[in-house]
Amino acid sequence: MNRAPRDRQDRFRSYSRVVRTAPLTWHAPTSEDDVVAAVRAATRLKVVGAGHSFSTIAEPEQHAMTLDGLTGVLQLDADARLVTVRAGTRLRDLSAALLAQGWTLPVVGSIQAQSVAGAIATGTHGSSLVHGNLATLVHSLRLVDGRGEVVELGPDDPRLVGARVHLGALGVVTQATLRVEP
Repeated sequence: MNRAPRDRQDRFRSYSRVVRTAPLTWHAPTSEDDVVAAVRAATRLKVVGAGHSFSTIAEPEQHAMTLDGLTGVLQLDADARLVTVRAGTRLRDLSAALLAQGWTLPVVGSIQAQSVAGAIATGTHGSSLVHGNLATLVHSLRLVDGRGEVVELGPDDPRLVGARVHLGALGVVTQATLRVEP
C-alpha cells in the first residue's frame, strides 16, 4: 500500500526527512474528476509523489495532493509498444505489471518507490549511460491545468517536450503513456 509522505501529525515530510511542512489540507483524488475539483477549489496546490526530492520544489505550503488513489495500468498496446498508466502508480508496481505480461521500461533507476508522474516531472534518471531519463519515455500525457481544464498532449504536440519535465508548473498529470519493450 502506498502512502503519501506524511508523518503522524499529517505533515509532509520528504523521503530524506530534510523537507517538512504542515499543509492546511490534503487532497487524495481517486479520479480525474476529483483532481479537476481540487484544482478549481484550491490555491497554491502542490502534488507530492513519494517525496523523494531533496529540494523544496514539491514542498506543499497550503494545499497538498497525493495521487496514491490514482493508480494502475490502463492499457498495454503491444503493437505500438506503449503502456498507459495512471499518474500515481509507483514505478515498482508498473514494472511488476509489465513484467507479468513480458514487457519492461527501457530504463529505470535503482529506486522504484517514486510515482510515475513524480519521476517524470522531476527528470528522474535511470540506470544507463545509453538511455535517456524516464521522461524521455513519455509518448503522451494527460493533465489538469491550473484552471482545472483537462489537457491531452499527444506525440505531435509541441508542448509535450516541455511537459515531460514540468516540475509541477503546468498542472497535475493524471495519465502518462510510456514507451516499453519486450
